[in-house]
Amino acid sequence: MKESLEMQQNLTQTQTLAPLQVQYVKLLEMNTAAIEDEVQRRLDENPALEVVETTPYAEAESADSEAFSESAEDLQRADYGSDDEVPTHSDRPLRSQQASNPDDRRRLLENDPDEQDMSERLLAQLSENPSLDPRTEAFAQYIVGNLDSNGRLTRSLSAIADDIAIATGLDVSTEDLRPAFEAVRGLDPAGVGAIDLRDCLLLQLDRRKTSEAVSLARLIVDKYFDLLAVRRRDKLLTRTGTTSKPQLLDEALRVIHSLNPKPGNSDSGTSSADRAMHIVADFTVEPDPSDPEEHRLLVSLSQRIPELTVADWTDSEGSEVTTAEGAALAKHQAARAFMHSRMQEAQDFISILGRRTETLLKVMRAIVRVQGDFFRSGDLSSIRPMILKDIAEDVNRDISVVSRATAGKYVATPFGTFPLKMFFNERPSDESDASAFQVTEAIKTIIAEEDKRSPLSDDAIAEMLQKRGMVISRRTVTKYREQHAIPNSRGRRSLSSDSTQ
Repeated sequence: MKESLEMQQNLTQTQTLAPLQVQYVKLLEMNTAAIEDEVQRRLDENPALEVVETTPYAEAESADSEAFSESAEDLQRADYGSDDEVPTHSDRPLRSQQASNPDDRRRLLENDPDEQDMSERLLAQLSENPSLDPRTEAFAQYIVGNLDSNGRLTRSLSAIADDIAIATGLDVSTEDLRPAFEAVRGLDPAGVGAIDLRDCLLLQLDRRKTSEAVSLARLIVDKYFDLLAVRRRDKLLTRTGTTSKPQLLDEALRVIHSLNPKPGNSDSGTSSADRAMHIVADFTVEPDPSDPEEHRLLVSLSQRIPELTVADWTDSEGSEVTTAEGAALAKHQAARAFMHSRMQEAQDFISILGRRTETLLKVMRAIVRVQGDFFRSGDLSSIRPMILKDIAEDVNRDISVVSRATAGKYVATPFGTFPLKMFFNERPSDESDASAFQVTEAIKTIIAEEDKRSPLSDDAIAEMLQKRGMVISRRTVTKYREQHAIPNSRGRRSLSSDSTQ
């Protein structure tokens, strides 16, 4: 077969992002904490990027801080006439002293509950248990360290034994850990050290004062936990032999409902992960104080970013060196190229940072224009239908830009701090003017007011919504209900015959 050369012309459409566009997109996605870290990183890495010099007030403040060098102890002595009058101890030990003395640390925790967390409270109880030998107490401390934020032990004793063996070189078996395991399960609050929810409830029931209702509650949790989970009251009556005494079953169910499924959070009500998580608002929306009727709203960014500038290494034409450092570098061509590249990077970063700020403010102001009723009243039911396309058209930006500008960001208002994604919700149907948020709130209200002995089906909820002017289908009700982890009618049925909640 004879080979031949051919030339063909094809037309294709492609889109490529310039390096500056890639940087802009990355900065746009960052929240307040991330952008502040990024600015600091750029300042540390690029010598051509500098913070704009502040007013002489900052210099005076710095001078004052240098002049004021008295320590806390010096200030304390100043309150007394002589050193002999200074007390030898304070009412509250210093933290350095607390850490050095375990007994002082434990006493401080007892007097200051806010300083404690679940692990510290449990370890303090272990150290005060005279029946534990040092080896068992050490093993119990390992077990406490493996409890999750709910107080449950999600790892097996064999896995913990392996960890101890690796860390200490000791030959530890599961049976060696058993006394320590039981010691942890005996700590307060009742239920810590449980391996699952059923075990957690049984541990708490074991400490309840014995009664007929408590005994029945323990039987239900121990033998018929599956029926309890699906709320089959009729089968529980049959299996427990209380058909003739339904009031006793109701009393036992009330005992079970009074138990705490998360004993590790019993004091604070929140998990350690929730306490550690701290939301920083990216925007602030508040009424204009100059507007007495509070119709106008002010939008601002909450970030703390200093004003940046490019280092004055050369003049505007790049021909005259203005600093000694620049003069030394300018002797070499490579140094000149380095200076130029760093200065260009600094200029580009400042430009992109400005574009980011402008875009974020435009997007937030557009959201406020659409959801102004909410930002003035704080009424969640006033949130209107709004999608990314609406804001993109308002600010004349691509939908992807608006998506990145709002993802993972929060706004602080006089009524609380809210995620921006909360304001984006579409109409459930073309026939309905209500937003998805409004429909969801209406569904929650209907379910909260229903008779728990005969919960409403999704069809019944859809009919009630239609009477309220929200025309949606049963499938839409099911979708919104499942999105918010609301059980179906069977799951919402109350096990107690006299429940009205």
